[in-house]
Amino acid sequence: MRHSSSSSRLSGLVGFHLRRVSAQSQIELEDVLADLDLRTIHYAVMAAIEVSPGGRQREIAGEARIRPGNLVPLLDQLEKRGLVRRAVDEADRRSVRFSLTDAGQAMLDDIHQRVLRHEQRFFAALDEVEQAGLIAVLRRIETP
Repeated sequence: MRHSSSSSRLSGLVGFHLRRVSAQSQIELEDVLADLDLRTIHYAVMAAIEVSPGGRQREIAGEARIRPGNLVPLLDQLEKRGLVRRAVDEADRRSVRFSLTDAGQAMLDDIHQRVLRHEQRFFAALDEVEQAGLIAVLRRIETP
Protein backbone atom coordinates (compact mmCIF):
# COMPACT_ATOMS: atom_id res chain seq x y z
CA MET A 1 0.00 0.00 0.00
CA ARG A 2 2.81 2.42 0.83
CA HIS A 3 4.33 1.87 -2.60
CA SER A 4 1.21 2.95 -4.47
CA SER A 5 0.84 5.96 -2.16
CA SER A 6 4.45 6.92 -2.87
CA SER A 7 3.96 6.39 -6.59
CA SER A 8 0.86 8.55 -6.66
CA ARG A 9 2.74 11.30 -4.80
CA LEU A 10 5.50 11.18 -7.38
CA SER A 11 3.19 10.90 -10.38
CA GLY A 12 2.19 14.55 -10.06
CA LEU A 13 5.75 15.89 -9.86
CA VAL A 14 7.20 17.35 -13.04
CA GLY A 15 10.76 17.01 -11.74
CA PHE A 16 10.26 13.31 -11.05
CA HIS A 17 9.19 12.66 -14.63
CA LEU A 18 11.98 14.85 -16.04
CA ARG A 19 14.53 12.91 -14.02
CA ARG A 20 13.18 9.52 -15.14
CA VAL A 21 13.10 10.46 -18.81
CA SER A 22 16.52 12.10 -18.62
CA ALA A 23 18.06 9.11 -16.84
CA GLN A 24 16.62 6.65 -19.37
CA SER A 25 17.77 8.74 -22.30
CA GLN A 26 21.24 9.09 -20.78
CA ILE A 27 21.57 5.33 -20.21
CA GLU A 28 20.56 4.56 -23.78
CA LEU A 29 22.80 7.27 -25.21
CA GLU A 30 25.81 6.03 -23.25
CA ASP A 31 25.17 2.62 -24.85
CA VAL A 32 25.09 4.25 -28.30
CA LEU A 33 28.54 5.77 -27.66
CA ALA A 34 30.09 2.82 -25.81
CA ASP A 35 31.99 1.43 -28.81
CA LEU A 36 33.72 4.81 -29.21
CA ASP A 37 34.85 4.73 -25.57
CA LEU A 38 33.33 8.19 -25.12
CA ARG A 39 30.57 9.48 -22.88
CA THR A 40 27.94 12.11 -23.49
CA ILE A 41 30.00 14.62 -21.49
CA HIS A 42 32.82 14.22 -24.04
CA TYR A 43 30.28 14.98 -26.77
CA ALA A 44 29.20 18.13 -24.91
CA VAL A 45 32.81 19.30 -24.56
CA MET A 46 33.61 18.62 -28.22
CA ALA A 47 30.43 20.39 -29.34
CA ALA A 48 31.34 23.37 -27.12
CA ILE A 49 34.80 23.54 -28.71
CA GLU A 50 33.21 23.40 -32.17
CA VAL A 51 31.01 26.40 -31.29
CA SER A 52 33.98 28.31 -29.88
CA PRO A 53 37.10 27.11 -31.76
CA GLY A 54 40.23 28.35 -30.06
CA GLY A 55 38.22 28.93 -26.90
CA ARG A 56 39.68 29.06 -23.43
CA GLN A 57 38.81 26.55 -20.73
CA ARG A 58 36.29 28.87 -19.03
CA GLU A 59 34.49 29.56 -22.33
CA ILE A 60 34.28 25.87 -23.17
CA ALA A 61 33.06 25.02 -19.67
CA GLY A 62 30.36 27.70 -19.94
CA GLU A 63 29.19 26.47 -23.32
CA ALA A 64 29.17 22.82 -22.15
CA ARG A 65 27.57 23.85 -18.84
CA ILE A 66 30.13 22.13 -16.65
CA ARG A 67 32.49 23.44 -13.98
CA PRO A 68 35.91 24.51 -15.30
CA GLY A 69 37.65 22.20 -12.81
CA ASN A 70 35.66 19.22 -14.11
CA LEU A 71 36.65 20.10 -17.66
CA VAL A 72 40.40 19.55 -17.22
CA PRO A 73 40.39 15.72 -17.12
CA LEU A 74 37.93 15.60 -20.02
CA LEU A 75 40.15 17.84 -22.15
CA ASP A 76 43.17 15.73 -21.17
CA GLN A 77 41.37 12.55 -22.27
CA LEU A 78 40.30 14.08 -25.58
CA GLU A 79 43.77 15.47 -26.24
CA LYS A 80 45.39 12.12 -25.45
CA ARG A 81 43.15 10.51 -28.07
CA GLY A 82 44.11 13.13 -30.64
CA LEU A 83 40.62 14.64 -30.79
CA VAL A 84 41.46 18.02 -29.26
CA ARG A 85 44.45 20.31 -29.75
CA ARG A 86 45.79 22.49 -26.94
CA ALA A 87 47.78 25.63 -27.84
CA VAL A 88 49.28 28.41 -25.76
CA ASP A 89 47.63 31.77 -26.46
CA GLU A 90 50.27 33.94 -28.14
CA ALA A 91 48.69 37.12 -26.73
CA ASP A 92 48.61 35.76 -23.16
CA ARG A 93 51.14 32.99 -22.61
CA ARG A 94 49.39 31.98 -19.36
CA SER A 95 46.24 31.10 -21.27
CA VAL A 96 45.55 27.93 -23.25
CA ARG A 97 43.18 27.65 -26.19
CA PHE A 98 41.50 24.49 -27.45
CA SER A 99 40.33 23.37 -30.86
CA LEU A 100 39.21 20.15 -32.48
CA THR A 101 41.67 18.23 -34.60
CA ASP A 102 40.52 16.88 -37.96
CA ALA A 103 40.03 13.51 -36.24
CA GLY A 104 38.07 15.26 -33.50
CA GLN A 105 35.78 16.98 -36.01
CA ALA A 106 35.18 13.66 -37.79
CA MET A 107 34.43 11.97 -34.46
CA LEU A 108 32.08 14.78 -33.45
CA ASP A 109 30.22 14.44 -36.76
CA ASP A 110 29.85 10.68 -36.18
CA ILE A 111 28.69 11.18 -32.60
CA HIS A 112 26.18 13.82 -33.65
CA GLN A 113 24.63 11.45 -36.21
CA ARG A 114 24.37 8.76 -33.54
CA VAL A 115 22.74 11.22 -31.12
CA LEU A 116 20.23 12.29 -33.77
CA ARG A 117 19.29 8.64 -34.46
CA HIS A 118 18.98 8.01 -30.71
CA GLU A 119 16.69 11.03 -30.30
CA GLN A 120 14.56 9.90 -33.25
CA ARG A 121 14.03 6.53 -31.58
CA PHE A 122 13.75 7.78 -28.02
CA PHE A 123 11.25 10.54 -28.76
CA ALA A 124 9.32 8.67 -31.48
CA ALA A 125 6.10 9.02 -29.46
CA LEU A 126 6.24 12.80 -30.03
CA ASP A 127 5.75 14.40 -33.42
CA GLU A 128 8.02 17.26 -34.59
CA VAL A 129 5.71 19.95 -33.23
CA GLU A 130 5.54 18.26 -29.82
CA GLN A 131 9.31 17.85 -29.72
CA ALA A 132 9.82 21.53 -30.60
CA GLY A 133 7.30 22.47 -27.91
CA LEU A 134 9.08 20.32 -25.34
CA ILE A 135 12.41 21.95 -26.18
CA ALA A 136 10.84 25.41 -25.90
CA VAL A 137 9.36 24.63 -22.48
CA LEU A 138 12.62 23.14 -21.19
CA ARG A 139 14.58 26.18 -22.41
CA ARG A 140 12.20 28.47 -20.51
CA ILE A 141 12.95 26.75 -17.21
CA GLU A 142 16.62 25.99 -17.88
CA THR A 143 19.09 27.86 -15.70
CA PRO A 144 21.59 29.85 -17.77
